[in-house]
Amino acid sequence: MLAFYGFEWNRERIVKSAAFPQRSRNWLSRENHNHLRITRILRSLYVLGEMQAARALFDALLAIYDETARSDRGRISERSFEFWKRAIEL
Repeated sequence: MLAFYGFEWNRERIVKSAAFPQRSRNWLSRENHNHLRITRILRSLYVLGEMQAARALFDALLAIYDETARSDRGRISERSFEFWKRAIEL
């Protein structure tokens, strides 16, 4: 799934892969149905005890959210981001 979204695991954290510009077209747009899938992935990782992986994915998404908020306002809605934050909380 990381490759689908344009990310890769580098043993310490999740980072953009070389394919990110192309792969991000699948999901990096306002109200994209993949945002709900990302919420489910985050929550599943958390519930299954993979808190480190959930947090690593959230951190990568946070970086993209911050980056696009400055350059391309609204590519990830605040609502989607709030769902992602709640997905990794108790």
